[in-house]
Amino acid sequence: MATGAQTLINKAKTYIGYREGAGNSNRFSQEMGRPAESWCADFISAVARETGNADIIPNTASCSVAQEWYRSRGRLSEFPAVGAQVFYGDSTSTYGPGGSHTEIVYAYDRDHIYTVGGNTNDWGGSEGVGVFKRTVSRHANWTHSYGYPKYPEGIVGADKNLADVYFGQEAGEGDIPAGGTPTPPAAGTVTIQGFQYGPGVQGDHITYMGQCLVAAGCSRYSEGPGPTWGSADTESMRAYQLAIGDTDSADGIPGPAQLAKLETEHGQGLWPISKQPAEPAPPSQHDPVAPQVTGIPSNIWARNDNRTQVTNEQLATIDVDGSRNGVILDGEVHQYAAVTMSIEATMSPGSALACRYFKANKATGARTYTMPAARFVADEQGLVDAQFTYTNLLWPGEILLAEVQGKDSKGLDYTVSARTTAGIAW
Repeated sequence: MATGAQTLINKAKTYIGYREGAGNSNRFSQEMGRPAESWCADFISAVARETGNADIIPNTASCSVAQEWYRSRGRLSEFPAVGAQVFYGDSTSTYGPGGSHTEIVYAYDRDHIYTVGGNTNDWGGSEGVGVFKRTVSRHANWTHSYGYPKYPEGIVGADKNLADVYFGQEAGEGDIPAGGTPTPPAAGTVTIQGFQYGPGVQGDHITYMGQCLVAAGCSRYSEGPGPTWGSADTESMRAYQLAIGDTDSADGIPGPAQLAKLETEHGQGLWPISKQPAEPAPPSQHDPVAPQVTGIPSNIWARNDNRTQVTNEQLATIDVDGSRNGVILDGEVHQYAAVTMSIEATMSPGSALACRYFKANKATGARTYTMPAARFVADEQGLVDAQFTYTNLLWPGEILLAEVQGKDSKGLDYTVSARTTAGIAW
């Protein structure tokens, strides 16, 4: 059986679009011999077993246990790697830092990780409906740590302090050594925005970097510069690092910030050393038949710790800050956001409550994006006590609101409150 990071990633991607059944039942928990449960870690354990990687990835449904498994082997890092298991959760999380959710990293750059995860949503919630690809900020408090499986070919990652790591500032699947027999890059080689830099690397970008170093007054070339990285490139880059005061990293191998500064101040427009990632497109409309809102609703509100009677089957827009404008987040600038809201409702036993977030144009109130609803059922005492999460982009001029709609089994009105709300934006 083929093993390794590429095999694991390829197998995980074949499940993209899988959706779970009712009651959180799913094939991955069943495959691992466990009951229906929160299954993000079960998904990774199952894919590891299916690809022959079971010995190097923890078999557990607990993110906290999986973290400790890697930590005890000296393979838990704060830096991403291709094929790593990322753990999410900040200090306020119920299960502690890194204990809330987990996914597989298939690529990373200086700002983001690119993942495949189970028990998530297409908008990024950690308690979800299936397997999806995601783009996540590396620098958010929610993105906690990374477990490095001991793949037979080694692992490509951003932590140069761990053994068998082929260091790269940015990396994707194309950087994984092929065939299970590693061919390590030359010592000190790094990949930045898709270009390699370091001893023995060849390309026009190496010539251009040398030209920039000459323009910066840091030349150590007797001839050239040229397209093959040699000792003169290392010494010239070291001179530049010292010149700009980066004495702690003056090893002659560039970092992303150093290259960007070099090109900005001394570049000649011949080669894009510092490519910025493209601005992501707005999310597609998930609910195209939803009616457009002509104004933000103001007749029904449920404030924090303030129970409000709601007419059966009528929508209630949740006001989380007592301002009566319903706004959870206000997008003055492009930002990512993660908000978790705890909802409590008193209904007839067996009644259903649906919760979802939507984004609207701040000026007009027109709905711009509606997330699929999370459905909760009242217990034998008629109580709904649940959480639902939003993680996505918030664009300039957009506001984020939450919506609750209940259908009481006896046709009665019900009482709902938004008890607590926790969120971050970055």
